[in-house]
This record gives sequence, structure tokens and C-alpha cells, in this order.
Amino acid sequence: TESKSGDYKFKFATNHYTDESGVLSGSALTMMQAVKNCVTKIGIDLAEALRMASLYPARAVGLENNFGSIQENYMANLVIFDADFQVQKMVQNGEIVHV
Repeated sequence: TESKSGDYKFKFATNHYTDESGVLSGSALTMMQAVKNCVTKIGIDLAEALRMASLYPARAVGLENNFGSIQENYMANLVIFDADFQVQKMVQNGEIVHV
């Protein structure tokens, strides 16, 4: 996040963060944009890009038995998007929360 005080000062610049000298210090991509970039700019298969955004992070923190896959008895937290990677609906705990 942007910080203008303290030992480390960062500023937001379009889609990324930099320190005072302009050195990249972080990304401001949404997860949906990251998935889109993997598919459209790098050529990663959509299924793999989705695993990179869901299953692998869940596995990294030991939550792969409840999150990261669409399976029976897993948390139903989903984003439904179109061919242009635009979010159409969001599902949280099995309920549509955004249309």
C-alpha cells in the first residue's frame, strides 16, 4: 500500500508501487488481471492459470483440503467471468453476492 511516512515510503504509479527512487516495490494487479496476463501474454493454459490463482496458494498455506478446488465439501467461493476476463458474478460460501 502507499505510504508517505516512516522508513519505507512507497507511491502508487498506475498499476504498481515504487519507492522514492522509482524502484519497483510491488504490483497493484488484481488476481483476475494476473490470470488474464498469464493466459493472454504468456500463453499459460487457462486451467493452469486458475490453479496458480487458487489451488497453489491454498496448498502453500495448508488449506488445500477446503479451498482452491471445486469439489464436494469445499468452500464455494468462486468468480464467474466471461471470455474477456470480466467478472460477471461472485459466489461466497455458495451464495451469489455480486452480479
